Amino acid sequence: MAELVLHDDTWPDQQQAVDPYIRLAVALLEAEERGSGALLGVEREELELLVQLYKKDGKFELPPGLTAPKAYDNREYVAATLDITDTSELRKRIAELRPQVARLKLAVRQQPRLQESVKDMGSGVAPPWRAADNKTVDGTGVVVGIIDDGCALAHHNFLREKGPKKSDLESRILCLWDQTPDTPLSGKWETPPDFGYGRELKKAAIDCEISKHVNSSGYLREGAVHAALDYPIEEGSHGTHVMDIAAGNGRGTGQPGVAPGAEIIFVQIPRTAIGNPADSVLSGYLLDGIMYIFARAEGKPTVINISYGGYGGPHDGTSLFERAIDDLLEREPNRAVVLSAGNAFNVDCHASGEIEPKEGSKALCWKIPAYDPTLNLMEIWYGKTTNLTLRLTPPDAATALEVELGGAKRIRLEDKTVGWIFHRPSDPGNDDHHILIALRPSRTDATGSRVAPAPSGDWMVQLYNNGTSSAKFHAWIERDDAGSRKLGRSLQSRFGPGDASPECTLGSFATGFHTISVGAYNTATQEVCAYSSCGPTRDVRFTTKPDVCAPAEETHTGSRDGVLSATALRGSASPMNGTSAAAPHVAGLVALILEAAQRKNVQLTADQILTLLRSRASDTLKPSSKWPKNGNYLAGCMGGGKIVAPVTLGDVT
Repeated sequence: MAELVLHDDTWPDQQQAVDPYIRLAVALLEAEERGSGALLGVEREELELLVQLYKKDGKFELPPGLTAPKAYDNREYVAATLDITDTSELRKRIAELRPQVARLKLAVRQQPRLQESVKDMGSGVAPPWRAADNKTVDGTGVVVGIIDDGCALAHHNFLREKGPKKSDLESRILCLWDQTPDTPLSGKWETPPDFGYGRELKKAAIDCEISKHVNSSGYLREGAVHAALDYPIEEGSHGTHVMDIAAGNGRGTGQPGVAPGAEIIFVQIPRTAIGNPADSVLSGYLLDGIMYIFARAEGKPTVINISYGGYGGPHDGTSLFERAIDDLLEREPNRAVVLSAGNAFNVDCHASGEIEPKEGSKALCWKIPAYDPTLNLMEIWYGKTTNLTLRLTPPDAATALEVELGGAKRIRLEDKTVGWIFHRPSDPGNDDHHILIALRPSRTDATGSRVAPAPSGDWMVQLYNNGTSSAKFHAWIERDDAGSRKLGRSLQSRFGPGDASPECTLGSFATGFHTISVGAYNTATQEVCAYSSCGPTRDVRFTTKPDVCAPAEETHTGSRDGVLSATALRGSASPMNGTSAAAPHVAGLVALILEAAQRKNVQLTADQILTLLRSRASDTLKPSSKWPKNGNYLAGCMGGGKIVAPVTLGDVT
């Protein structure tokens, strides 16, 4: 028998810079192995690529040889194609193309590991909720609403077959509302009459473009659909990840999400609002989105997933946004809203304490980084029967800035403002007292005729108790990653390590009375994820909050690889972690519960759904190995426990 030997696979110049998957795809094409190269997309006449472009003369331009939909004009990340009809000089063409772009990769159909996270919800066996009482449930007849960024409306995971031909495809998305204000209407977009801004796209319009861009073998030019509908989408879309985990059917990636039969309504958050540290702006859009989804569902059982949130707020369920959601859930049965609990456990953005009466005090160190391009915000909440005085000492200052209850102050440097302090008595939501400290960006070029940068360094926040009883307080530094995606975490202002506490770090939207908050765990280690936000609520109404935990990691290394799920285009998959990935697992499970209830003609309130989820959760999770050894945070972080899914029709009564 002949021995195996190695032969060089030579390329022209730049061969070391070429993506190995591209090299493999080319080798398969040259060997006319198109069928076996289906995973790499080489069964087509175009090689599907993901490209990061250089900026030239202020614009991102696609180099000659690559083709992309017009929707990608002047965008850094592009889904492009390379004609491969003639393979004779393909290596040379790719070698010449590679130096002209920052990155060039094959859009490989990776094998998603969604099955690992979904399977773990069923205690390691085939998902038992799919055979509840010997009857399959997959979310049919239920609407899954997604409020997020980026809806891959032509991805195969969100399509279904409507006829015998492979080209007979239709969308599972009932409608898409892009909330971005002042967006010009084009094509089939209309302004939703009941909201008066943004643009709305109906299923019929999506189906029409799908029929135009699918060939007889069922291959759909997803990018062309997006371009025709004037709805560009970027690689690694957060909303697509969330939607796939909750309701993807696996037609494109090979692995379905939790509720693959559900219908979908998607609300695109305005891109100008995402990441804004002032969550009052974002919460308005979110509330509009919730109302929109319930209205368009037209009475069908509906669960909404929101994988966004901040750090601030009262954390007792009384914020206006939380109360508005609770009101919507109280009005009608068969509704649920699922929120990610947050990833704030280890970000040092919460502090708390109890101050003795009669001039007792507590000092906190607030670290403001240099070159921060965004505002830095701190909220302090304390009880309505107590009275505190705030004294704020800037870095290297000898005199503190004092603001008593009821005071509202502007912090000025010479004749320019660098910040503000508002000490509000009796917040109307809960009657508690509320301090807001806002500091301008510390970046030295953040100047103007009336403002100046806030000094960076250690600001001392001191609270003095003027009353005759002890005063409990909680302080939160608002999430501050809007200025730079790459530097957001390093530019987050924080409490000093000795002052920070990981307890009560639930997201600003995750403490409602009727909503479902979801923490995160690792399916490989069965540990609560080190970042998963911890309870209780500030009013200690829920000592174990979040309500349940769901999968967000699938690795023994703890490298935060996340759960692989659909990205934007081409059937590819990439990982997403955090409680943003955990929440849609539960949203999908709620869809299955609602379907089961409908089969038995049972009307479920939001509280009954929450009770059912908690009752089916286990207490088998372990503390994170990365948590501090001097605190037992497991109860507060795991909430009702690890979510397990054997919810049968018999459970729904």
